[in-house]
Amino acid sequence: MGKQKDVLEIFKALDRSKALAPTNFAELAPDDVAQVLELEYQEKPLSEHLGISLEVFLPVEQLENDEVATIVDRILDVWAAYNYAADLPQGLPVRIAYETLLSVWDETVPCIPFGTFHFDFYDRDLDQYVCKT
Repeated sequence: MGKQKDVLEIFKALDRSKALAPTNFAELAPDDVAQVLELEYQEKPLSEHLGISLEVFLPVEQLENDEVATIVDRILDVWAAYNYAADLPQGLPVRIAYETLLSVWDETVPCIPFGTFHFDFYDRDLDQYVCKT
């Protein structure tokens, strides 16, 4: 039950983060523009923007493949809510994707009220892991 509880904690943290994602910035009142500009230029670790510390996540070795796949999907969903995107190679095994996403968890990034901030993972040597069919 211990690992299952830890996986549920990951799901809860991701759900909580998504629920706290900023609303549509385009609909803000003019008085809120200063706050948006402050947020836009405020760089801090991704973990702080999302409100989820890296320690919440289990090592990939402690997770089943279906759990890893679900967590990766949920991470990408949360990132999208905050206007972040992961540019991962097609066919990348889900376990490598999990570790790759977590590798930038504490990187300093801007808040993105408009558009999308892309984490470009193509410059990493991930091609060796891509499933060739």
